[in-house]
Amino acid sequence: MAKSHRLIEALGAIDELNAFLGTIDVRELPQIQRELMQINSFIAGFKTEIPGPEKLEEEIDEMEEKLPELKNFILPKGPLHLARAVCRRAERRVVTAGFIIKYLNRLSDYLFVLARWENFKSGRKESIWKA
Repeated sequence: MAKSHRLIEALGAIDELNAFLGTIDVRELPQIQRELMQINSFIAGFKTEIPGPEKLEEEIDEMEEKLPELKNFILPKGPLHLARAVCRRAERRVVTAGFIIKYLNRLSDYLFVLARWENFKSGRKESIWKA
């Protein structure tokens, strides 16, 4: 199979996301990395379960309860926002390869909220985007 094949592109995009998450020191990420390995195994053809998005959704809800309400677009700041963008690219590659994996869609949302949460806990202010 050529390195440019859409399946190889999907596997590589998830691998890139997983490697990038490994550079971020946030306690929740090692479990996500393990789940991304499961997804890559599934895409590669191994009979393994794809993780569901339920835990991510629960954690999103818990963080959002404590965060200030978001009324505007914000400018991305920090490595978790970059991870979110890499996750969205991985999701596009996976869809192009013919897979629909809800976990990746919710993971990008989770990374957005986690970025806001980590900035909030650290006292870093969000920069509002204005046109």
